[in-house]
Formats: sequence, structure tokens, C-alpha cells
Amino acid sequence: MIFFLVGLPKTGTTSIYKSLVKHKKIYIPNIKEPNYFCFDKHFSSYFNYKKKIDYLKLFNRGFSENLICGDLSTEYFDSKVAPKEIYNHNKNAKIIIILRDHFDFICSYLKELRKSYNVKIDITNIFKTKKDESKFLEELNYRSQVYNFEISDKLNYSKKIDKFHHYFKNSILLINYKELSNNYEKEINKILNFLDLDSNHYILKKEYINQSTENYNSLIYNFYHYLKKIKISQFSPVLLNRYIGNLLLLIASKTGKKYNYKKNINFKKFILNFTSQDKKNIKEKYGIDL
Repeated sequence: MIFFLVGLPKTGTTSIYKSLVKHKKIYIPNIKEPNYFCFDKHFSSYFNYKKKIDYLKLFNRGFSENLICGDLSTEYFDSKVAPKEIYNHNKNAKIIIILRDHFDFICSYLKELRKSYNVKIDITNIFKTKKDESKFLEELNYRSQVYNFEISDKLNYSKKIDKFHHYFKNSILLINYKELSNNYEKEINKILNFLDLDSNHYILKKEYINQSTENYNSLIYNFYHYLKKIKISQFSPVLLNRYIGNLLLLIASKTGKKYNYKKNINFKKFILNFTSQDKKNIKEKYGIDL
């Protein structure tokens, strides 16, 4: 069997990965987000696994040992073609979707864009008129095209859940990020039960859920990831490399501009109004109260 945790990003998927990968009956490759089935996004250099043979090789060990394999690619939630392509690949796949309050999600996501991609969207002096709101959405959608999506569309959860539900019906598990944060062990056990796995003999260590509180200097932060990419550790002792990496992260966090989207009341009102119908749809259709 294979399962797909398809999104959202910024919902504790890395923590879930660290927990599930420890289960002796689960196999998740080191590349937890291959994003293979995002065929509509393969033009981007961000997506490395564009050939099926390369994708399947990631799971060779899991298949050979008859383990439950997991693909935790959060880009699938936004892909227009991924639900159908996953279904064509494996009609018996199980789908896990983690949903987060729209406003909390967008604040966290904007910080991620600022930190990792230097996409700076300043909302300090906007939202005084309806024209400002339109201007904001236009700017936000334009700047977020680094991911090949409009961020206003990214906030339309129900439409995307419907696409997965169309193909997988009752083989979908919806998790509320709020519940995951408040009762991590219970929600992980819910996932294990969904996968028909026994949690009685599974020692669960609660993983830290990254709340994206840091405001990194994007230049230093990207330099840090560049060093990781070229595997600087092969040229220096592991401990020294770890020390250098931690030092760079510390400098990046101390020199980054402090920017808190949650403090902008007008921004919050706009997002709550913009997503109110979507929240209502999710509660009525799927019983999830965000």
C-alpha cells in the first residue's frame, strides 16, 4: 500500500515525517517531497523527479520489504492534475490532508516566501480602501508565481479537497492542524489507524512543530542552504560543518527584518472575509471547523 500526505505546506508535515518514518511498517524515502505527480509544474527547476523510473526508485526498499510507502509531497494539494494522476497510478492509495486556519496559514506562508525566496510583500500601508485590497491580491499573485500558482487560489481549500474526494471517496483522512498542535500523539495515532497499523507497540516521541517564528536574513539563509547543497561537510569535519551551519542560521535570524503579518488588523479582516465561505464549505461538507 502507498499513502500520500498531499498538503498543506506549513502544517507540521516535517514533524509527521519524523514520527512516521520510525514505524517499522512504514517506509518514507529521505526525499519526502518528490512532487512527481505535479505534471503541471514540472517546468520548474524546483521539481527534480520528472521521470517515473526515477520516482519509483525512491521506494525500491519499501516495495521489496513489503512496507507501507509514503509520499509527503505538499505541492500535490495545489496541482490541478495531481489527484487524477495519483489515482491513475494507484486507485487504492490513501490520502491524508492537513488543514490549517486560513489566516494562520497565509501569515506563515508569507514568512516562508520572504525567508527562502526573498519575496517581500509589504502590507503595512495597504487595506485602507477596496482598491488597496485588489492591489494586494494582484501583487501577491504576481510575486508568488515562483511557485506557479495564485496565492488567492491557494486559500480555496474546499475546491481542492473536492478534487481528491472525487477520486478517492472514503480513502481520505482530514486532519485539523489545530488538533495536531494541541494533541500531537492522538492525531498521529489517528493516521496510523487510517493506515491500518497498530500503534500499541509503537513508541511515539513528540516532534517539535516548526511555527515559523524566525525572521531570517534571506541572503545569509540562502547562502546556508547553498553550502548544504554542495555538501560542504565532505571538505570539513562534521562537527565543524554543523557549527558553521548553526552560526549562519543564528546570524540570519538576528539580522533579518522583524515582520509580523498577524499584527495588521486590516490584513486579518481582509483574509477572514476572503475565506469565510471556504470555511463554511469545509465545515458543512467535511465536518472540519477551522
